[in-house]
Amino acid sequence: MEVNKKKKAIIQAHASLKIDRIYISPNYLRNYVKNNLSPNNSRTLKLKRGYQNGANT
Repeated sequence: MEVNKKKKAIIQAHASLKIDRIYISPNYLRNYVKNNLSPNNSRTLKLKRGYQNGANT
């Protein structure tokens, strides 16, 4: 049941990112789900935002 909740949370986060016009590759999402949705794994997905996204300074 907890895996179902995690899948729903990932889908909602992906939709939220699309609204903000932040796109992630389908391969990244597929790999994240594959590697992190096992019942024994308790990692969290964190999105870090900043003012200099992708800027080379």
